[in-house]
Amino acid sequence: MRKNILICIWSLFALSLAGCGTGHGTPQESDFSGITQALPEDSEEMEPADIPARTPEQASQEKTEQEDSEGNEVKRIRFLVDGQEIIVSLEDHPAADALYARLPMELTFEDYNGTEKIAYPDEGLPAKGAPAQCDPNAGSFCYYIPWGNFCFFYQDFRASESLMPLGEVESGLELLESLDTAGAVTVEAVE
Repeated sequence: MRKNILICIWSLFALSLAGCGTGHGTPQESDFSGITQALPEDSEEMEPADIPARTPEQASQEKTEQEDSEGNEVKRIRFLVDGQEIIVSLEDHPAADALYARLPMELTFEDYNGTEKIAYPDEGLPAKGAPAQCDPNAGSFCYYIPWGNFCFFYQDFRASESLMPLGEVESGLELLESLDTAGAVTVEAVE
């Protein structure tokens, strides 16, 4: 058992060295001579494990399922866009709770700065008890406090003051760029 663990550790070490490289082309066989010499002569060859690739949406879903199994209540909302849906898992703070309590609602989105789609709700969200800054990535759902608007980022953006994170897209990320052409978007709680 210890031999197998040592082989795995050395293999991972060798792979990390191969991935880092020296910046001078491909690694030569001699670059790994110390590693292969350190393995026992009677060690068996190891085959790479067949690990299926995961999409970012699958990884996010697995994380959410893990949070659910730990007893944390994760609130989700759905944006219905021309018969398709964007699912967002909400943050755990008073502003996200206030949004959830006001559902369902309809919003009309417009493009802003080639980076985000924005919409103005009928009523603003409370800022007390919620983060007042955010470093949004594609898929971040936020609330811009000074203007009182929601924003879906479909491009990464810089860290910004007065930008409150509300949640992250779990599925439907590819629909964000077409939000402004969809007309009215219905937002509802996912039960």
